Amino acid sequence: MRLTCRKMWYDGGMRDFLLQTLSPEGHYRILVVWPRKLLVPVIRLIDRTLAIPDDPTIVILEFNPNEHSSRMRRLGRELCFAGVPVFDEGQGRLRVYCPRPGAWTVIEAFQFYKDCISKDAETLRNLAELGDHKGIADLIGEVNYRLVGEDTLITEGALLRGSKTYTSYATYELPEGAELVSA
Repeated sequence: MRLTCRKMWYDGGMRDFLLQTLSPEGHYRILVVWPRKLLVPVIRLIDRTLAIPDDPTIVILEFNPNEHSSRMRRLGRELCFAGVPVFDEGQGRLRVYCPRPGAWTVIEAFQFYKDCISKDAETLRNLAELGDHKGIADLIGEVNYRLVGEDTLITEGALLRGSKTYTSYATYELPEGAELVSA
């Protein structure tokens, strides 16, 4: 497991977005079909590429395969059903775009090699096994975002259990033809 700050910039006037490309076959690399509401804003560009704001309320986590790869993939799939964008980067690697309030809990939950993890991380694993997607969302929080007009995305911090836990404000201009996936 490693925390990464690698930038994947889109050079079409969207310097504030990280790109999540399609597979060579033209498919989205997200682990599951779109949930009703994503906890992190995801934008679909006109060429079908996905873009995620490079915002301080979003933490990018990458997990590399190990002897617990199947358990990691199941946890990633359940996080994705709950609304956390999780992408398959090939060769067993997973990239998670996580709301800041729950990032440490998600990191710990993916550490299957550890004998001792926090109570929240254990709860997250249990909720994932039970398929309790609302419970997962309540535990890790969400980015507070909204679309203004058709081309402006605003993020206003992050929420955990309805209370603002991380305060920030950012405005992102979307290019022509882009749409918010997580409406």
